[in-house]
This record gives sequence, C-alpha cells and structure tokens, in this order.
Amino acid sequence: MIPELQHPDIGREFMPTRAKLLPTPSELIALLDRRVIGQTAAKRSLAVAAYNHFLACARSDLQGGPVESGPVLLIGPTGCGKSFLLKTLRECMGIPMIYVSCTSLTQNGYKGTNVNEVLERLEAELLEDGQTQPAIVVWDEVDKLRELPQHHPIASRGVQQDLLTYFDGILCGKSGQLDSSRLLNVACGAFVDLAQFRKRRNTPSQIGFLATFEPVGPMESLEELTTQHLVDYGLIPEFVGRFSTVTELDPITPDTLRLILCKADDSAMVQKMRLFELHGISLEFSDNAIDEIVSQALAMRTGARSLKRILERTLEGIVHRLPDMAAQGVATIMIDAETVRGEKAALEKLSPEARHLNNRLYALRKHAGAYSRWKKKPDEEQLIW
Repeated sequence: MIPELQHPDIGREFMPTRAKLLPTPSELIALLDRRVIGQTAAKRSLAVAAYNHFLACARSDLQGGPVESGPVLLIGPTGCGKSFLLKTLRECMGIPMIYVSCTSLTQNGYKGTNVNEVLERLEAELLEDGQTQPAIVVWDEVDKLRELPQHHPIASRGVQQDLLTYFDGILCGKSGQLDSSRLLNVACGAFVDLAQFRKRRNTPSQIGFLATFEPVGPMESLEELTTQHLVDYGLIPEFVGRFSTVTELDPITPDTLRLILCKADDSAMVQKMRLFELHGISLEFSDNAIDEIVSQALAMRTGARSLKRILERTLEGIVHRLPDMAAQGVATIMIDAETVRGEKAALEKLSPEARHLNNRLYALRKHAGAYSRWKKKPDEEQLIW
C-alpha cells in the first residue's frame, strides 16, 4: 500500500484520503509536469518504470511469484533536472528513496565504501520482519564507475561487476534476506564527453580509448545512443545490459530556463514572491531582469541550479529588511536587469494602504515566536548536548 502523501501541494487530486491507489503512469506524468519543465521522455520512462515495478510488488505480495523489473539509466548534463525529477517522483508517490553516491564506491574487499556495505545499509533501512519494503534506490553519478586506462580497477570494472547480481534481483545483504528484486534501481549521471563516442571522424586510426574524435556538434548531429556507445565510454557490456530502460534528458536551453523560473510550481522565484507576500510586499521582475537571470545562469553552466543562486545574490540586500519595509508601507519592489547585475538598487514603491497588512505579519511573528518557549522545563540530566 502506498504510504500517505506528505507534500501538501501535489498529488491530492490523484490520491484518495484513505484508500491510497497507485497512480497510473498518466497521472504521475501530470504530477511531474506541474513542477518539472520539459524532459518528456524522462518523465514517461520514470512513470512507467515506477508504476510497473510497484504493481509487480503488489502482485507478488497478494498472488505470489517473483518481481520482474529492470533498472533505469538516466543520462543528462548537470542541472538538467535528474535529481529534481526523482525527488518529485518520491513526493508524488510517498515511496522511500535512498541515494547512493557512486563516486566513493570501491570493489568489495578493498578499503572504502563497497557494494556490500551499501547493501547492509539498505537492509537496515528497508528490511522489516524478514520482508523487504519496496523502495527506489538511486545510484547517483554512476558514470564515475567508467573504466579508464589510467584508473585502478577498484574504481571501475570491479564495482560494476559487484553490482551485476544485485541488479538481477537476488536475496542479498548480511542476513541474506534483502530482496533486491523489490527495489526499483535508478542510475543517473552526466556522462561528460559521451558525445565524443557518438560521432567519430570517419574511421579512427586507433581503437578503444586512444581513438581520435572530431569536435562534437549539436545533439541533432550525433548518432542515436546505443549500448556500444556506453561500452566505448567505459562501462562493461554486462553492466549496461542490466538496464532495461536508458533515457537521455534534454539539455537546458534559454527558453527552458525561463519556463523553469517563471512557470514551474514552487520555483525559486515563486518561493521568493511568497516570502515577500507574507510581509505584504509584491516582488516584481521586469522582462529584461528575467533575460539577465537566464543569461547569467547559462554562463554558469550548472543548469537550473544556478537560478536560485542568482536570485539569492540579487535579493541579498533586501530580504533582511523585509519587516522594516513592511512597517514603512513599502507595497512593491521592482527588479530590473541593472539590479540583477548589481549596478543599482531595487525600486521600492510606497503605499499607505500597505500598512494594514502589518497585523497579519504581526500574528505570524507572534506564532513563530512561541516556538522558542519550553512547555516544560527539562531536568539537567535530560538535556542533549
């Protein structure tokens, strides 16, 4: 049964109050569309994989039989929305999600975090009365497991080999009771320079990792991604073959960044507007301010993550004065391109009518101030330092 949904803003129209139903792929896609701009193929892949996997787990519980599903591989540049997609999926479904960073994994038997230790962690968190609770396991930065000539095998081939049987769906872990078939595994990574293996300069004079490649053009000029491209990149064939779904995410474009900033539910800009609204102040951005934010975000080359950083920098001289400005009757703050570039201060507009909103702000501050009071004074022995 799907646990109760925790996020207040999404999923209510699809999730009944008590009798929880597994959302259909179409319903999951609709939920993801509200917060994630674009990435249609990735949304479909995740929605279908999640629906099929957890439905198979339910069938196994009620009717018996094995759970048959395969891992999903998401490939996309940093900041394109891989992590945000997975976070939103977790919030939509209320399913446990555990992240594993592949950057620190080493082969079993070597010093460092190995696959057996990860399985022990999964066992501790998901095993209840000998039953493995269905969950999503995210293998982040799986591209760091690629095999390169200059790297020691413990950082590449060995770890990939250690994951093969786990991805097959077996009883594993220290107690041998962790059923990996009940875990939906999603691997994701940026796969930097993968494009070089998808468009070669005629026939290379050398093979393998010493082959020469021509400069990479736009995505339209690249070959369709194949298993061989991933093998050439440095993943072993057996490892690549375990993934039943491989999906590429679209790179971030200026239009996409603008939509993320202005249209996505709970975007960084919407969050700031809500904060200002609590103080009775309207935060407004001109068109050239939006253009400037998008331009700076593209220059940072970190995708959508940079939008929040730019907004924080733009408003850092304002947010600490919000209560004072509310008391002064400031009704509107205008941000333009020059403000984003730090060339001038934001424009503040006063309105006598804005002062009446101070009562609402006072009530919020009074309620928040009560958090600092002890309802019962603890004994010294009960204090936790």
